[in-house]
Amino acid sequence: MKRKIEIKIKIIKFFIMQKVYHSIFVSAIIINMKKKLLIVLASFILFAATVAFALPMLIPTKAVKDFAARQIGSALNRTVSIEGVSINLFEGIRLKGIYIGNRKGFSNKPFIAAKSLNLRYSFWPLFVRKVVIYEITLNTPTILIEKNAKGEMNLEGIGHQEISKSVGRKSEKQDIRKTEKQKTSPVDLFVNNINIKNGQFLYHDYLTGISGVKNLNVKVSGVGLSLIKPIEIKASASAVYLKETIPLSLSAKVEIDPSFSKFKISPFSMQIAGESFSCPIEYKSDKKKQEVSFALSSQNLSIDTLLGIFAAQSVTPSAKPKPGALTQSIKNSAKGIPDNLSVKGSFDLSNAVFQKLKLSRFNAILSLSGKKVFLKLKEVSGYNGTLSGSGQINLAALTYSVKPLVLKNFEAGTFLDDLIDSFAPALLNLKGKTEGSLDVSLSLTGSGVEMPEAFNKAKIDGVVVLTNGRLKKIKTLEEIGNRFGLSMLKNDILVKGLRLEAGLLNKVLNVKKLELRDTDLEVVFWGGLDFNNMKYKEGNRLTLKLSPAATAGLPPEFAILKDERGYTAADFELQGSLYAPIPAPRLDKPIEKAIGNLKIKIEAQKIELEESVKKQAEEKLKKILKF
Repeated sequence: MKRKIEIKIKIIKFFIMQKVYHSIFVSAIIINMKKKLLIVLASFILFAATVAFALPMLIPTKAVKDFAARQIGSALNRTVSIEGVSINLFEGIRLKGIYIGNRKGFSNKPFIAAKSLNLRYSFWPLFVRKVVIYEITLNTPTILIEKNAKGEMNLEGIGHQEISKSVGRKSEKQDIRKTEKQKTSPVDLFVNNINIKNGQFLYHDYLTGISGVKNLNVKVSGVGLSLIKPIEIKASASAVYLKETIPLSLSAKVEIDPSFSKFKISPFSMQIAGESFSCPIEYKSDKKKQEVSFALSSQNLSIDTLLGIFAAQSVTPSAKPKPGALTQSIKNSAKGIPDNLSVKGSFDLSNAVFQKLKLSRFNAILSLSGKKVFLKLKEVSGYNGTLSGSGQINLAALTYSVKPLVLKNFEAGTFLDDLIDSFAPALLNLKGKTEGSLDVSLSLTGSGVEMPEAFNKAKIDGVVVLTNGRLKKIKTLEEIGNRFGLSMLKNDILVKGLRLEAGLLNKVLNVKKLELRDTDLEVVFWGGLDFNNMKYKEGNRLTLKLSPAATAGLPPEFAILKDERGYTAADFELQGSLYAPIPAPRLDKPIEKAIGNLKIKIEAQKIELEESVKKQAEEKLKKILKF
């Protein structure tokens, strides 16, 4: 028994010793590893310090500065200056004070001015005195895009060298020397990422002023691998529109064909103040033609905000342009459109808002060919109605045509009020005057983009129908009601049906026929409205017919105005201003009626007189002849 206990004790001691030896061994290993880690860390710090100290010798800063200025200037065909260069082991190369000059003939402001340009490089090529740049970051840049009075952009000419013939040979020799020098350049570009941080983008249009965005941040990745995978683009900024700051964001992927003859941007999405839209784009080209296609879609989009941001209305208004400047600018811009360019696009928008107009659906197809734009409305709905039609704009000649534009079952009151608020503030006194269901069919042709010439050259023919509605206190009828004591004409008029057939030519609206029918009232008008002089043309006629119930209180002398149905009918000629017309009574018909009645009486009396004379003559003859 004693022997067994001794054996157990020895076994326990053995296991305890094993644990102790294991702990000592592990501790030794850990201490040894810590020493090695400290040695590695110290070596790394020493290496980093050595590299940081030797970095200016490994990277020839002057060569980098000259190379950057030469490459940027050559790519953009602009003068480039760089104030200085600094090098940081972890941040890379920093070019300070970047200045890229504007195109000749534009403002003296720089095309691009930036606080600095960071160049991230690969580490190991430094030891063979080679700098390989893989990332570029532009810090706090201001980018200026300009459009002058001729419609030219300062972007034109980028990448195209203008070489004089007189120095052609000399320039060729210089180019050869430059090429040979670049072959031995200490800097290689393999840019995969491009970034813009805290930038500002400005667009200056000679006609409309300056607009732009601030807080611009852009990240473009995958540039160097664009032939095998899509380039990814992400951007954000803030714009000012109607004194409000609007956040913007954009994301896209760009696929480039190895032949560089086509590319595709899909998906492409943008957000504006919480409203988003997508617009995938494709581009194809060959020796004969260039093709662009797009498909814009959105579930909720404010179109005027979008246009306002990109149409130079948000920062600084420009001086009023001279007459004809806008026309010439558009024509010059149209000249820049290649003759072989064709564009095909589609719009599919829900809950779209433009100015005050609201559309629940806008589905249309747009195309461009031979500098002519074609638009076809497939499905447009709003105000409880639908809109259809097609149009064409010739950008070179600035002519347009719309045939036909058909509007069905629109809610007249809200639609006309929003239309006035959006495009006709001079007609604010007509707001709230109309209710009912509105149908319109019209064709429109003309030319020009500037007022009043565009209005002078416009030709419109159309038909307008209003049913089951109300017209609120029409001034012309109210004036007639005041003059003749007809209270019905002073109040709102219930409209069973109103039909207008008219045409506009040479600033004169020729009303072929306007008919309004109510239970107790009928109105007919025809004549001309002269917008050249803002008055009614002579010879127009306004005819009012009121039922017997509506004229029950009129004096007996008005009976002469009654027709065969018992309706009181009166004719007027509208004279004077379109804003305050004077209804002048025209008594042609009543006089003719009175004369007709008088003629009938005279004829009757004439017959009676003849009979009486005849009888008297017979009596006399009988007496004389003694019958």
